Amino acid sequence: MGLFSSHQTRRATRDDARWIVDLSSRVQADLTSKGSAQVIGPLALQSVESFIQNGHGFVFGILQHNRLIDIATGLIDEYSNNYALSGEEMKEMLGKKWVLHAVMIEPDSQGAGLGKIFLREVLEKMGQESEGVVLLDCFAGNKKLRAFYESVGFVLLREVPEEDYLVAVFTYKLRRNN
Repeated sequence: MGLFSSHQTRRATRDDARWIVDLSSRVQADLTSKGSAQVIGPLALQSVESFIQNGHGFVFGILQHNRLIDIATGLIDEYSNNYALSGEEMKEMLGKKWVLHAVMIEPDSQGAGLGKIFLREVLEKMGQESEGVVLLDCFAGNKKLRAFYESVGFVLLREVPEEDYLVAVFTYKLRRNN
């Protein structure tokens, strides 16, 4: 059996909220220690609890020493014109629209392909529930993160100027899995 043969992707529960906040702090500390200007955390507990209450939080765990250890989380919310999409872009996106706010992997578990497995499973679970589109963004200059999202199936929609940098906006088409 391979490294990823025993894992689980599930909806987050209220009991996961504090762990998710703590994970966001660990991920942020790791990013900062590597000189990254990216800001992902720490997330506010109330915000995380809201995602979970609305059914928009996911947790990924792997089996280690006969115990399931949570190592990743994802937070998704309904689209609210986060990217000022044009009327034409909106017409092309059929179904429900979602925004992926955060995917966070325990720093010592990064680089092993777990994030890819986790994100694919989250998108599959969402596709079981409805058709639609998931949008996300990242710093346009982060080639590694852009390649990660593209490897999962996201497609670059466009780059959007921010104050002094560009943000790359990606889309992923959910297809109902029957």
